[in-house]
Amino acid sequence: YSRLSHLENCELQYLLADELGLEPGGGYQAWVGHLIHRIIQGIEEGRIQRTLEAFRAEIDRRWDPGRFPSHAVSEAERRNAREVLARNWFERYGSLPAPATERRFSFAFDGATIVGYIDRIGPVPEGEVRITDFKTGRSDNAGRAAENLQLGIYYLAVRECEDLVEEAPDVTGVELAFLGGKRTDPGIQVQAWSIPAGAEDAYQLRMRERLAGLIERIRRLDETGAYVASTSADCTFCRFRPLCPRYPEGDRIFPIFDTSDPKMNIYRYEKADWFRDEAQIRGRGAAAVRSSYKLTAIPYNTKEYAFASEVADEDRRFAASRMAPPLQPDQDAIELCADKIDLSKERRIAALIKATAWSGQSAGGEDAEGLWAPAGNTNTFIPDVEARIETILSNTGFRPNVLVIDSGTYSKIKQCDAVLDRIKYGGGPEDPAKVTPRMIASLFELDEVLIGQAIYTAEKETKAGTEFSALKIWEYNATKGMAFLFYRPARIGLKTPMPGVQVRLRYENGQVRRTTTWREAAAHQDVYEVAEETDIVATGADLGFMWKDTLLT
Repeated sequence: YSRLSHLENCELQYLLADELGLEPGGGYQAWVGHLIHRIIQGIEEGRIQRTLEAFRAEIDRRWDPGRFPSHAVSEAERRNAREVLARNWFERYGSLPAPATERRFSFAFDGATIVGYIDRIGPVPEGEVRITDFKTGRSDNAGRAAENLQLGIYYLAVRECEDLVEEAPDVTGVELAFLGGKRTDPGIQVQAWSIPAGAEDAYQLRMRERLAGLIERIRRLDETGAYVASTSADCTFCRFRPLCPRYPEGDRIFPIFDTSDPKMNIYRYEKADWFRDEAQIRGRGAAAVRSSYKLTAIPYNTKEYAFASEVADEDRRFAASRMAPPLQPDQDAIELCADKIDLSKERRIAALIKATAWSGQSAGGEDAEGLWAPAGNTNTFIPDVEARIETILSNTGFRPNVLVIDSGTYSKIKQCDAVLDRIKYGGGPEDPAKVTPRMIASLFELDEVLIGQAIYTAEKETKAGTEFSALKIWEYNATKGMAFLFYRPARIGLKTPMPGVQVRLRYENGQVRRTTTWREAAAHQDVYEVAEETDIVATGADLGFMWKDTLLT
């Protein structure tokens, strides 16, 4: 079931967690859940006395503090297991032995085999026989039991497996039992659905259709090898966010516009038409003064950027050997591909900024003549930024709210006397005030200060592998520094001004970044490819201002 659950949530999560087996252990919470399930099984099978005291004693006996990040966390979790999880289970199920616990099932469906384990099939206090799935977490964000795919598959198993039909012929409902309670109430929380008379056939049909749809998706994915991240996925507990296009690079500078049209126009309203004060008093019987507005078309043309990397069978075999270093060849290959796409995009964003004539300046920006570097009173960082905040505000009516500075310039600003003087009373003897991006933002009432510290190499790969030489992305002239001040809207939308935009083309299935894998049998290796079709365009040059040579002239 867990594989199907990942697939229904997100294809990319399914690929990484199940197809490639990259899902790491679930942490100490998963260990606690496994422990509670095993103890419940022992009680139901008669190996552990059916008393609350015996349940708690078994928790203490099996508890492993080494599973936890600290002694305090271990003790807190042990107390919760004893006082909440054990108590809640015993109060609801202690006097109602179950005929089937941790029951394995396997049944054929649509050319596939569905395998899993049912936590419990047995009587409940409401007088029914239900299929129960235990959850050691809380119920705060739980969905309806009637729509839960896991319970639906369990119900199909009870109807499809002959041995389960014999053991549990009278199942009339399904339930999720949250032994951890909920945030405001530690008592057990049960999400149950008693199947109404005459509704069983419709319930089975609904679950069969969902299951058939997932199996068909697996076949399609096996055929195409293209996996995409779902825009509606629940990402709360996903461990693969660094590989996911839903958490993209670059949107902290230019917002992202997702579209299905590779060649179109973005239209810019001419600001003079909106700021011109033309409203007049309308005389009796006279027509109102009228005007219109002009639009400027800004074309975009998306292009696909892609990168692939292979993993040989030998790589996996050696990585799994006892003395091998801690390598994960498949995950490393996908991360390499995703990083290449993100690096390319960040370079293109920086290149567009450096090539655009912002706020009436020529391309390349205003020459700061290295005057952001001195520590003393010749440093012009503060007056320069304050002046250009006013420039953008007076030209557009929008106050800039983000500043990008390269890492070298940031290091010098931290030593600037004028900056230090403004924060000198913000600390104490044991914790002196520090210059940070957040503090710099507060100086100018900005939302954010971003430090451009990404690097790349332009050297071609050689056999020796010694070709690396680092170049900074966020510099106009090498080693001389740069900065970019701009207005960033809270979100992209109609009639929303912005200095630039990232246009991303959706693929056939509606997703915006594609992860593809295929087998090269003759080479005994698998290939992984990450692709994204984008264009990055400037849309409002009067909403930004750039400086070059902030460190040296």
